[in-house]
Amino acid sequence: MAFSISRTRDEAIDDLDRQVTALKRELSSLRRTAAAQGTHLYGEVAERGAHAYDDVADIVSDLVTRLSKRRPSRREIERQARMAGAVVTDHPKTVALVGLAALGLAAVLLMRR
Repeated sequence: MAFSISRTRDEAIDDLDRQVTALKRELSSLRRTAAAQGTHLYGEVAERGAHAYDDVADIVSDLVTRLSKRRPSRREIERQARMAGAVVTDHPKTVALVGLAALGLAAVLLMRR
């Protein structure tokens, strides 16, 4: 009887070892998948941020150029504001990210003084 209990115990331990090994492999696979997706999402957000920043910079540059040349009409100002609003609407997370980065930079510059 002692032989069968010992054998069953050894089989159970071997089975648990196999399960733990399989779980470790699965966890490793999940970590690789999450890392790959995180890298992809970071690249996508950075690209969207660059596009949104370029769009906003173009709108602001155009607006500053027009303002410096002549006094714009109310319609032109409203059109430029709608264009800027459209960029914010199209890329809200990116604009928020760029805004937070600008605030962080300003905070760092103020802390240096």
